Amino acid sequence: MTTGKKLREVAIAAPWQACDALENFLREAGALGVSAEQNDPQDTTETIRAYFSANKSAEKIEARILEYVNSIKGFFPSRHGWHVATHLLDDEVWQERWKQFFRPIRVTSRIVIKPTWEAYLPKGGEIILTIDPGMAFGTGLHATTRLCLESIEREIDSRTREGYSYRYGTVSLLDVGTGSGVLAIAAALLGAQRVFGIDTDHTAVGIARENVRRNHVEGIVHIGLERLEAIDHLFDLVVANIDLMTLTQLKKLLTDRVRRGGGLILSGVLEEQSESLAETFWGQGLRLTGEKNQEGWGCLLFEKTS
Repeated sequence: MTTGKKLREVAIAAPWQACDALENFLREAGALGVSAEQNDPQDTTETIRAYFSANKSAEKIEARILEYVNSIKGFFPSRHGWHVATHLLDDEVWQERWKQFFRPIRVTSRIVIKPTWEAYLPKGGEIILTIDPGMAFGTGLHATTRLCLESIEREIDSRTREGYSYRYGTVSLLDVGTGSGVLAIAAALLGAQRVFGIDTDHTAVGIARENVRRNHVEGIVHIGLERLEAIDHLFDLVVANIDLMTLTQLKKLLTDRVRRGGGLILSGVLEEQSESLAETFWGQGLRLTGEKNQEGWGCLLFEKTS
């Protein structure tokens, strides 16, 4: 079964002297993983391979890469020339490529995400989230996921800290476009008592449900193959890590699912798109309370005021 979700590989053959700069740039551009390989022991060139989610921002990312390569080529002349190639990896090799780059990683002050195939001994106070992304995007490696996780951790902590009286007694969260379930599971591990994760992708829902079982939060996290309009509950926190166009289309549905005094966390947008996103949600009974950027990506936090 194919999912329509692929991994985009960008391969750059360049002089070895330029490779450190290229690796740093690619990571800042949002690469999920970067590798370097020597073309030949006697050669002076290397091939840098970077892997990106094949999402709607792919063309902009590719344009940024080509612009950067063209800007530094003159400083690193090569008799073999520079070569840039991109292609989509087939679904069948998606999982195996992930295993090269997905290692245990601390994504917030407390959360460490680890894949099922890696052993990890937790250190004091760490929350371990074990995940197998399968064919669904969402490992915590991407900047937008980390930004959302940081916001979720901060918002849940503020509602569950000692001495804090939260009028509804529990903390609830809705994760729209849950993918592999990372955000929903993290919310439960951080202390949310009622969590819903929804997606319209059959494969993603199956993977997310397995990850819920793997992290023993079945009694807290419900994963559903549902559209946002089918959800009729109000939540203390609603998070959507999607893309600018979809967030814009869903602005009323997203806002309507947030309880008064609750928070709306939005990401999946480039840093330069954050202002447009803030303007889009302005006037929806929301107040912008926070904005963070990382590696060229943005995340906005709103409070529902009415």
